[in-house]
Amino acid sequence: MSQTAQESVDEILERFNSVWEDTGHPVVWQDIPISADLQKMIDGADGVELTPYARVTVRSNRRRQTTVGQTGARKYEGNGVLFVEIFTPTGDGLVTTRALAEIVRDAYETPNVSSYHTWYGEVRTQENGSEGLWSRITVTIEWTYEQIK
Repeated sequence: MSQTAQESVDEILERFNSVWEDTGHPVVWQDIPISADLQKMIDGADGVELTPYARVTVRSNRRRQTTVGQTGARKYEGNGVLFVEIFTPTGDGLVTTRALAEIVRDAYETPNVSSYHTWYGEVRTQENGSEGLWSRITVTIEWTYEQIK
């Protein structure tokens, strides 16, 4: 099956959203303005309760033609990286941060049962430590898709 780059990104974000929604925590999406209330929470405004949140970024990388042939039969392979940065209030020894990172990691390590052809390769977690009010772990997921045109 063939898909476009946008279909692949939609699938990647749909998979994230399917597991993150159950946590009830907010998401900062790439290129979408942050609500004033969420920004106040991120900034640690007085009187605002801190809650975990994720920042999601999709980056496309290389795209190359992998076969030759007639129009409609040429295969192209694109790939990229998904970064999910998970922020939690400091003070619990990264316990909550690690638990949320595991939820995200597991979503991309499960067998590919997608209706498209996005494959997830290496999935890594990196503990970024704490700074100010927040502890952070980044989950990095490499992905590949094919398009025939």
